[in-house]
Amino acid sequence: MKEFLVGVDGGGSKTACLAVEWNGRAAGYAVGGPSNYHGIGAAAAGQVLRATIAQALASSGALPGEVGALCAGLAGCDRADDRATVESMLAPLACRRMPLVVNDARVALAGAFGSAPGVVVISGTGSIVMGQHGGRIERAGGWGPLLGDEGSGYDVGRRGAVAALRAYDGRGPGTLLVDLYRQYLEGDLDLLIPLVYRPITPADMGRLARLVGEAAGAKDPVALGILEASAGELALGVHAVARRLGLDRPAVVAVGGLFRELPALRQLVAARLGYSHLEWPRYAPVVGAVALAAGCCGYQPEAGVMDSWQRVVLEAGGWSQ
Repeated sequence: MKEFLVGVDGGGSKTACLAVEWNGRAAGYAVGGPSNYHGIGAAAAGQVLRATIAQALASSGALPGEVGALCAGLAGCDRADDRATVESMLAPLACRRMPLVVNDARVALAGAFGSAPGVVVISGTGSIVMGQHGGRIERAGGWGPLLGDEGSGYDVGRRGAVAALRAYDGRGPGTLLVDLYRQYLEGDLDLLIPLVYRPITPADMGRLARLVGEAAGAKDPVALGILEASAGELALGVHAVARRLGLDRPAVVAVGGLFRELPALRQLVAARLGYSHLEWPRYAPVVGAVALAAGCCGYQPEAGVMDSWQRVVLEAGGWSQ
C-alpha cells in the first residue's frame, strides 16, 4: 500500500500543506487561510487545517487511509493542551500514526538545518526565535501580540500606528507615517480605531507594517527608529537562544513574510548580530514539516529527496526568498 507523508506550516496569515508519497513521485501542495486557533478559534482553525490538508492530498492522488504520518507546525502550539486541541482537529484524517504537533518554528528549524546546530529567527504575523544544538532545542519570544511578538508584523504595525497618532496629537515627533496612514485609510487617522479594534486582521496589520518600511525607505527618523528597535528585540532573542545552547556565533537564518517584505529589517538584525547578512533557509518550513513526519516513520530523507519536495513548493509559488 502507498504511504503518504503530510507536512503543515500554519500561522496567523496562511497555512501551507505539502503531501508526498514516500518512495514515489506523487505530491500535492495547497495553501489555506490562517490556522492559529488562539487568534481565530478552534472551530475555524480546524476547518482551515482539514480543508487545506484535504486539498493537498487530493492533488497528490492519495486515497483514504494512505496517510502514514503527519507533522503540523502551527503558531501558538507549545503546550500539551495546545497539542491535544490540534490532535482532535486532525482526528478525522485517520492518519496511521498519531500526528506530530509542534510550534511552527520547529518545522522552520528542520527546514533550515535538519539536525545540525543553528538558530532561526522568524518575523511574520508573529515572531519567535528557536535554535538547536546537541539534541537540545531552545526558544525565545513567541508569546503572542499582547505579551510579546516583538519585531513581528503585528508589533511593527502597532508601533507605526502609535507613532502616527502621537504625531497627530502633537505628543511626538512629526513623521511621514501620518500621511501614509491617511492615504491607506482614505481618511483621517481616527479611522484607525475601527480598523484596529474590530479586531484588526493580519492582512491589515501587515499593511500598516509595510508602510513603516516605506517610510523608513524615505529616511523617516521615526520609522527608522521603529525598525531599529524591532531588529534589536529580534537580535536579543537570537543571543538568548545561542547562550542557552552554548553556541558562539551560530549559523542564523531568517524566516517569515515580514523579512521578505521589509529587507531593511533583515539587514538590521544581521548588523545587530555582527553578521554581514542573514541567509534564507535551504528548505521551506513546510518541507521541514514533511521531513519531521518522515522521522515519525523511521525514514531519513536524503537531500535529493528533500530537493524534490522543495521543487513542488517552488513550482506552486509557495515559497519565495
